[in-house]
Amino acid sequence: MSQHAETSQTTATAATPSITLPHEIVTNAVDIVMAELLMLHNHRNKQYWKKAMHVIWEQLTHVCPLVEELPSKFTIPTHIIATEMIMRDPVELTVLKEWPNFDKIQDAMDADVADHQWYQIGRPVNKGKGHAVPLEPLQISDIAAATADTLEEPHGQSTSHAAPTGTHPRMTATASTGHGCSIAALATPAAGYMPV
Repeated sequence: MSQHAETSQTTATAATPSITLPHEIVTNAVDIVMAELLMLHNHRNKQYWKKAMHVIWEQLTHVCPLVEELPSKFTIPTHIIATEMIMRDPVELTVLKEWPNFDKIQDAMDADVADHQWYQIGRPVNKGKGHAVPLEPLQISDIAAATADTLEEPHGQSTSHAAPTGTHPRMTATASTGHGCSIAALATPAAGYMPV
């Protein structure tokens, strides 16, 4: 390898921060997915939409295995939960000649994803009297056990829990903002429009 190539490779490695913790990987994926969703406004060609579909799918494949390793106080943004609910493998979508409903992903509200298991991860857990809040990452199996505990009515108290009806999507502190735009302003594949 030439000296110039070694120098540029070393510079590129030093310039790119290492993302190794699960919450850093998920936060990075959140930003990338939101950027792709927002960029669909500017691109009406089929190739860009295919690229966006593949990028979003790739980021989702990074997030899925890490969800159980996230810290208990980490809140997964609504649009990532909606992506997990709506998105299918791009190969399958290409064969079916369908597009994911990007509008539904971007415009998802808390009420749309409240029944998803990932939505429960960032919610505060009622620790109960005399119980400490766990410091280790919250596991999906822990959520199921906690949910089973809250279904019982201890000491005659009501455990009626209304489904969250938030009007704004949840975002992590470092996630992208800019939900003011809606892809629905364009004729989208979900509405029967296929970019050319």
